[in-house]
Amino acid sequence: MSRFSNRKTEKIMNQLINYLSWSEQRSKLFYTCPKQYGYRFIESWEGWLPTATKSAQDAYYHNCLVSDLRLVTGNIVHDRCGRVLKRLVGGITSDPATEIAIAEADFDNFLSNSAKLPLTALGSKRKKLIAHLIGKVVPPTLIASERASIPVMMEQFFALPEIALFAAHPELMLREFIEAEIGPPTNELGVPARLVTDCVYQQDDITWVLDWKTGRPHESHRDKGVVYDAYVRARLKLPPKSQLKIRFYYLKTGETADFEFAHEERQEALWRIGEDFFLLQQKSLDPVVNIAPLSSFPARVDTHCFNCTHRLICPEFKAAGFGVHTAASPNIWAIDARVQINLADEQKEIAS
Repeated sequence: MSRFSNRKTEKIMNQLINYLSWSEQRSKLFYTCPKQYGYRFIESWEGWLPTATKSAQDAYYHNCLVSDLRLVTGNIVHDRCGRVLKRLVGGITSDPATEIAIAEADFDNFLSNSAKLPLTALGSKRKKLIAHLIGKVVPPTLIASERASIPVMMEQFFALPEIALFAAHPELMLREFIEAEIGPPTNELGVPARLVTDCVYQQDDITWVLDWKTGRPHESHRDKGVVYDAYVRARLKLPPKSQLKIRFYYLKTGETADFEFAHEERQEALWRIGEDFFLLQQKSLDPVVNIAPLSSFPARVDTHCFNCTHRLICPEFKAAGFGVHTAASPNIWAIDARVQINLADEQKEIAS
């Protein structure tokens, strides 16, 4: 379940370095709640080590919790799609029925393990629903709905025209962009960034960037598209006037969205990224490595806290009276459970 991993790492001198970098998720978290950003990308660093501080271990284990069952489904589908594409690059096709069965088995195994794994057994490939941790029952109807969505999304994926195209012409795909983190290490402004592409291919002098979504269309996807445009162009060293198109496929709904951006839009996106990165850099004690005390990141306690897996260890969240069933707040746990198991907030974008 590698897409849940949020660490940008590099092995130098047998050490993992927590490099300061920009990503869409980091930027959103920082603006939503600086404390959540601090927990996820700084305090949790090296929390997997037995010698780490308790605070680091707590932050790391809570990084490994999953707040939304749809994230699990989306991750599983993305993983299978990526494996299918990597086989196609080598000229090997995949059987849809087999891939669907594997994805369904992965879903079942996740739920089984999630219910019994202790917090301290979690890791980058071992996740747990926060609903299971706090003793909430995930409704069978929700589980059935999410499981039923797997064959729907996988069938949509196999029906995409590009899949047939790649089966006939695998040479069109750029192997280094399949389910891969892209750079370059810095953009034109010297900003290190972290982006993951699902697929990039070139045909008839057009470069296509494909992204499959397991959620619903959202206006923020346009912003994501222009960032893809800027960084893929830089990585491939494409001429400024070359044609590049972004296509989002929404596997659950069958919808498609195409984008093509002007040079001015790309430059505006790069400047926005530069401004965001500067704010993150100001918080760090080092301009290259992401180091800062958790106390320098204040919490913004609001309803978004119910989608944060670190709320269970957040002092500000507890001080605000959330998560404590009292006469003054009789519905807090009801709200908590409802949000965490996806029975409300249907308009919330699920990053996929």
